[in-house]
Amino acid sequence: MSIKPRPILHVEIPSRDADATARFFSALFGWSHGELGSNYLTFSSGNLSGAYPRIGGGLRAVTDHFRPGETILYVGSEDLEADLRRTTELGGRILLEPTQVSAERRVALIADPNGTRVMLAAGCKTV
Repeated sequence: MSIKPRPILHVEIPSRDADATARFFSALFGWSHGELGSNYLTFSSGNLSGAYPRIGGGLRAVTDHFRPGETILYVGSEDLEADLRRTTELGGRILLEPTQVSAERRVALIADPNGTRVMLAAGCKTV
């Protein structure tokens, strides 16, 4: 079966101190950053955007699954339920069932058999 490669849409870098993390990567890599509400700092690396979610803030159903020191890749999904079925068929686990995060967007957190976590995002071209 041939599978069409899917792009990474967004990256989240959870941090206990999102402001300090944003300043660090801005100074190190030149990434711009800005506030998105009170629970997220967004960043742009030039070719990819992302956010530094503040642990314990934002949509808790989602951010409660984040751990400081990890990076969460968001991968697009045209059929979230089919992707979740395929995840379990391949030996992976569903860590967060589909969750509505905006009017048009749903996400689900999965892990491969080794525990590597990826967020599936449905209903958007970019996050």
